[in-house]
Amino acid sequence: MSIPKKLYNETIRYLMPADFIFFNYEIGAIENILSKVISTGNYDIGFMNGDIWSSIEGFEIDNKDHLYIRCDQKRVILKSVKLSVIEVDGFEILFLRGDMYKEKEIEKIKKNKNFHELDNTCIQHVNLSNKEEIFRCVTAPLFSSMLFPKTFEANSNQIKNLLHLANLNDLILRINNISKSLVKSENNDPEFYNEKGNTCRRIFEQTLKVECYIEGIKFNKPYDKLMLRDLQDLLKNISPENKNKQRIKFGQMLNSASHDGRVVTELVIQVESVFMLMYTCMLYSEVKFKDDMFFYKLKSNILKTAADS
Repeated sequence: MSIPKKLYNETIRYLMPADFIFFNYEIGAIENILSKVISTGNYDIGFMNGDIWSSIEGFEIDNKDHLYIRCDQKRVILKSVKLSVIEVDGFEILFLRGDMYKEKEIEKIKKNKNFHELDNTCIQHVNLSNKEEIFRCVTAPLFSSMLFPKTFEANSNQIKNLLHLANLNDLILRINNISKSLVKSENNDPEFYNEKGNTCRRIFEQTLKVECYIEGIKFNKPYDKLMLRDLQDLLKNISPENKNKQRIKFGQMLNSASHDGRVVTELVIQVESVFMLMYTCMLYSEVKFKDDMFFYKLKSNILKTAADS
């Protein structure tokens, strides 16, 4: 038994937000896009903790797909970068996401470049320094920085919220990909649904990590070591009781579906994907509601740009 594919597809489409359109580019196209915007000399870079570095001077991509962006005596480094873009009123806002730098990799950078680690209170990156420059390594595989023109009127909190929306948008697209694979598939192999169940669990774990960032919660373990129960415990003291109950109930469902020996059906994955989409879209709406006038104006400009193109 399962939800009819047409009804399931219409439910997913109904829940999907239509506020922003993010265009995804891989590393090969990033160099051209960055060259175009940075050559103007009018772009700044903002981070998920609210920091803003003024006047990007340049960038380079090495042969290992590491991206370096320079601002005066500061550099940020991302590896295996992905880029998302929104076009607003004649200019582009770029959202950058890199893979996670693990502790061993950071120690190697410190040793090779004679850096020491600064007092780090941020959970999205590590700051290193020598006498000449500050070197920022991203420590979370999320959209953690954005490039925007100086004419773009946004404060630190609005920059943070835009990055939260970029990450939630990415998770929503991943959930949508699961739903598309279910609608297209005629596969009755239990392994197919087991694999989708494991993917659902990973996506929900990352959703809760993004929620921790939104709430300003500091992790008590490395990013890649945090499991579903850890994240539920971190969030339970700052959330309403009904939200905690939602997380616990859904966590139990995900755990049950991802255990070895459990037969996972199409219906289970359909229910999981609908719940995940509802929960992620709820977070999406909560972030927008923090500054609804700013996002209303931004949405209007995006729609105007799309209509003119």
